[in-house]
Amino acid sequence: MEELKVGFWKGFGAFNDQYPDVTDHIDPTWTGPEKEAVIVHVGRGKVKRRLRGYSRCRICRERNGSVDLHDGVYVWPSGLLHYIETHNVKPPQEFIDHIIGEKQC
Repeated sequence: MEELKVGFWKGFGAFNDQYPDVTDHIDPTWTGPEKEAVIVHVGRGKVKRRLRGYSRCRICRERNGSVDLHDGVYVWPSGLLHYIETHNVKPPQEFIDHIIGEKQC
C-alpha cells in the first residue's frame, strides 16, 4: 500500500499545483498536548528518501530540509516540523487522529 502524503504544499508559482496552500492550514489557536504529540511524532519519522536539493519554506523561505520521512502509513517532508513549530501549521485531522490513536495503543 502506498503511504499517504501529508505536509507537501503548493510551490511558488505554478510548481506543485496539486498540493494544498500551506497558508490555509495556519491555526494560531492550535496548542496543547495534541500539538506536542504531533511534534514528537513528526520529529521521529524514519528517512524514506533523500532528495538532491532542499526545499524552502513556503511562508518565510527558510531552508527547510532535504529528506522525506515516514511512519509506515504517512510520508511527509522533514520541513513539516518547521511549519508546525514556527508557523502554527496544523496538519489534516486524519493525520493527527492517526498519531493520537497510535500513541494510545
